[in-house]
Amino acid sequence: MTGCDRKQAVADAGGLVAEAVDGVIAVRRDGVAGEDLRRIAIAARDALGSGVVVIVGASPDGKKGAVAVAVTKDRVEAGVSAAAIGGPVAKVLGGGTGKAPDFVQGGGPNVAALDDALALAREQATAAVGS
Repeated sequence: MTGCDRKQAVADAGGLVAEAVDGVIAVRRDGVAGEDLRRIAIAARDALGSGVVVIVGASPDGKKGAVAVAVTKDRVEAGVSAAAIGGPVAKVLGGGTGKAPDFVQGGGPNVAALDDALALAREQATAAVGS
């Protein structure tokens, strides 16, 4: 997917919210460009109401792994941090993320580790929401 606008991101987010388990959305979406990944994660967070959204996937050219983590305001106020969830996930991909509590995005060159990154992301997000 390339050139995702806000309307498309909101539509995609609706489908992701249907996949939420106990306030956590953790999915893999390959071929999504960085800005589109951000839009979808934020739209899904806004549609979720309360919880954590993590999206991992390969870049459109397949050469980089990416991660985006978005945390709802109530969960941030409860101490959940997007950086604490996304940092270790990005490290699995051979890179890093930003440090903001509500949204981080990053990744690295280790595309082969995307499934491991997703498993870790799901584990981290579920633990954070359960705390």
